[in-house]
Amino acid sequence: MAFTKDTKLKEFIDNPEARKILEENFPMDLEGNMVKLAYGMTIEQALSFPQVGLDEAQRVELIEQLCAAAEA
Repeated sequence: MAFTKDTKLKEFIDNPEARKILEENFPMDLEGNMVKLAYGMTIEQALSFPQVGLDEAQRVELIEQLCAAAEA
């Protein structure tokens, strides 16, 4: 299965390589209750919240990194 910007956040969290990248770039506990509420959102939706602190270019770059890592 190809990972894209429309892949759910939970799928990236469940992928060991993508999870490492998220742990370095995502400001919240990936197992915390607030993040669990976003598990069903696409990665693009989840990263677009102001609390994440990424601008558009950073978000696009991070999604590309996550997709590449998840495919490896």
